[in-house]
Amino acid sequence: MSKKLKKGLKKSVSVVTAITTIVWLSGLALVLTPAVSVVADERPSVTVEGVTIYDGDLISSNATNPDGTPTYESLDIYIAKVVGAEKYKRLILNPQVFDSYGHLNWSDVKEVDQSVMDAFTTSCLIREDGDTKVYALAPDDDTGTKSWINLTAEEFLGATPGAYSTNDSDAIYTVNSTDAGNYTTTGDITTVAALE
Repeated sequence: MSKKLKKGLKKSVSVVTAITTIVWLSGLALVLTPAVSVVADERPSVTVEGVTIYDGDLISSNATNPDGTPTYESLDIYIAKVVGAEKYKRLILNPQVFDSYGHLNWSDVKEVDQSVMDAFTTSCLIREDGDTKVYALAPDDDTGTKSWINLTAEEFLGATPGAYSTNDSDAIYTVNSTDAGNYTTTGDITTVAALE
């Protein structure tokens, strides 16, 4: 590239930068900026009793005791999962787990009627990101245990839903290592009867 071309290019960049800066600082950019259209949320969703819940939404019950204080259960936050007509919710075990997911915000928690919460099947099934093992969770306040479901896919899918409420592969949540690590590992589940 010739010196003359380099010098002309440098001058053009300087002029464009100067004009852009003046336009932004003067507020003229607000007038010249085209209207931005709002993009609809394209995540799967379901409407329950007039409340739309999207896949990945954070939900908690707005239930209160007779004295107006929140019920113990309403302090729990769940992450919703919508797959077709299926609706699942999984407990976020504690604030450390919540904060370990950088995309979750406390201000995004939707308080809903208990009847909306009840419309979602509670899932206690997880798989840590990058792992193929599926675990059954047993939360207990802000701690809990997990057991590896050491069964074939056919055995797992053929089991009658019971203690873990569903044996549907859609109910399995993929979690991060902090989330999985907040559960103490206990013995494996090696029989279909243990799931039922």
